[in-house]
Amino acid sequence: MENIIKNLMEILPHGSGINWDWKIKPMVTLPNRFECSNGFEAMAESGMYCHNYDFTVFVDWNPDSEKFSMVRFSFHGQREKSCCGFGLVEYIQDTIYYALSEA
Repeated sequence: MENIIKNLMEILPHGSGINWDWKIKPMVTLPNRFECSNGFEAMAESGMYCHNYDFTVFVDWNPDSEKFSMVRFSFHGQREKSCCGFGLVEYIQDTIYYALSEA
């Protein structure tokens, strides 16, 4: 389990707004599902950081193919369209999906 979490931590994206360490924990009820939380530091057009958005992605581990897949994404009900966050949900989802599919 520890190796799977370590591998997942290396695969999940860092930078480009996802600037914090990932917090990853296995789900108790679903042994091959992991809850992965992080935040996105958004920038205004002026180039200054203006908002932090917390998000969680749920990732499944398939032991047969040894691949991860994104199951669900939660933006915690934040208003991403205020100020600098327009299109942010789609951007984060696409970034995570791409990282997992390329691994």
